[in-house]
Amino acid sequence: MRRSIAAAAAAVLSIGGLAFAPSQSSQQATAHTVSFTETGSASVQGGPPGGANVTPFNPLEPQQCDGTPTGYCETVLVEVVQPVADTDADEFEFGTGTFTATLSPQIAASDFDLYAYTSDADGIRGEELTFSAGFPVLDDCGSTGGECVTIDVSTSELSSTSYYLLEVYYFTSAGAYSMEIEYERTDGRNSAGGFGTASVSGDAPAASAERVDVTGGFEPAGDWNGGGDGQEIGSALGQDLEAAYIEYGDDTFTFTIDVTELLAVGGTPEATRYGWSFAYNGNEFELDGKFTNYSRGACDPTAGSCPPVRDPGVGYFSLRGNCAVAEGTNVTLCEELGGVTATFDPADGTIAIPLPAAALAPEGVAACDAITGSASFIGQSVWSASSAFLTMSLFPFDDAMHFVPFVVPHADETRSC
Repeated sequence: MRRSIAAAAAAVLSIGGLAFAPSQSSQQATAHTVSFTETGSASVQGGPPGGANVTPFNPLEPQQCDGTPTGYCETVLVEVVQPVADTDADEFEFGTGTFTATLSPQIAASDFDLYAYTSDADGIRGEELTFSAGFPVLDDCGSTGGECVTIDVSTSELSSTSYYLLEVYYFTSAGAYSMEIEYERTDGRNSAGGFGTASVSGDAPAASAERVDVTGGFEPAGDWNGGGDGQEIGSALGQDLEAAYIEYGDDTFTFTIDVTELLAVGGTPEATRYGWSFAYNGNEFELDGKFTNYSRGACDPTAGSCPPVRDPGVGYFSLRGNCAVAEGTNVTLCEELGGVTATFDPADGTIAIPLPAAALAPEGVAACDAITGSASFIGQSVWSASSAFLTMSLFPFDDAMHFVPFVVPHADETRSC
């Protein structure tokens, strides 16, 4: 079932930083498990129970996944075991791949919905990555009633296994389904500046660190909203990502978002939002901002309350952290820790966000401190999307997997992390 604006909000809705995330309380045991170690395919046969799952229409309730007719679904846990050898202590090796899940109903008139999430070995639902929810006659996969999703996979020398949860909702169905899952493993990659085996905390960091392309060079231009004829729109709005960089120097971490183009005035006022979810030594943060953001200058509900009316100015990015689900709700509130002014450069197509190191490391930066990527409500770590006061995951967007950690080097160049 193709979700309306209200229905889409039930999956992931962000209102100025308030994320309505799917509930895990009603999640039932995983029905199917599929594991890949190399390129291959697998088949899943769904059970015959029918359903009329109407809960996604309520924007204030999470999707319910249980055994009742109005909430019936089945889950498929996809495990990708892809060990990556550490062949060089000065390099960070990782492997990539892609899997596509294609669902076909037994009865052509049936309407299934298919959602994909991050997960763990226990099949616990994490962040929503994508969904397929087409009408039977306007499906997503080329066969009446069919649904399909495609997920990019990444493993590393530190994490050899990735898990993903597929949820099949029997929206209006009286029959079973079959699902084909195909995995294609691509070449392993490496990039300078990675984790090593001799990390010693507390050592003096280098005064500066060269810029690292944390997307690993995998973010292609022209793929906004999946590419195609509309790509030029996303590029003109400043939303077509090319890369993302991090560098350190003068007690400042600079997070740079590289896009195909920016408006000559500097950027797109109000209508384009940028985000970067990351962890510093395991502590979660996110950067969030626009070229102008006056729509939230009067009331930014990031922390669940409105501060006094303020002028955020041009290029304001807020740093948020200490996120938690509010008691008795599915609303995630994040504390606004502070804000910085980014530089929008139309000539280079870059947005440079300077963040004082003290904001992330109050005790001081040490050699081998690491910045890694985290999932966002959009999907991947770095993203751009159309927005006003609201940003929703069903809007056209572009995002980039944060493949390569940024690691602060030693002051002593003969030592590596």
